[in-house]
Amino acid sequence: MAEEKFYEKNAWTLLFLMSIVALAFAVIGLLGIPLDPQGTVNLTGMTPEELEAAHPDISKLINVITRAFGLGLLMVGVLGMAVAAIPYRRGERWAWYAYWILPAALLGYLANDLNAEGTLWPLFIVFIIMTVLGLLLPYRRFFPR
Repeated sequence: MAEEKFYEKNAWTLLFLMSIVALAFAVIGLLGIPLDPQGTVNLTGMTPEELEAAHPDISKLINVITRAFGLGLLMVGVLGMAVAAIPYRRGERWAWYAYWILPAALLGYLANDLNAEGTLWPLFIVFIIMTVLGLLLPYRRFFPR
């Protein structure tokens, strides 16, 4: 059996890092801080502060949605770290298949951000590239010849 290449052996770290990024965004969301304040301005013509003053109920709804998004990212981050560090790192094929949910979700977030005239779309593109690389670089590890 051939020696594994560095990128095959360590590609799991890209997915682990993406899970840490999800945790960082989760904390922001759980605190109720808008992840893309400029997106709010682009959609409403008002800053989050102006929106809160003019429409407190809508502002409260956005806050609830932001916190729910943060909770979802918390779950993605924790589960992603666990799967990347243990079964994915071991080369368990189910983990490779399961991890494709991350770039799929990121594509959805990208589409949503573009639709909402947000400003996070460049980050989503970088995150998609990183997760796809983390999945494709060790392909031979999961599917040997």
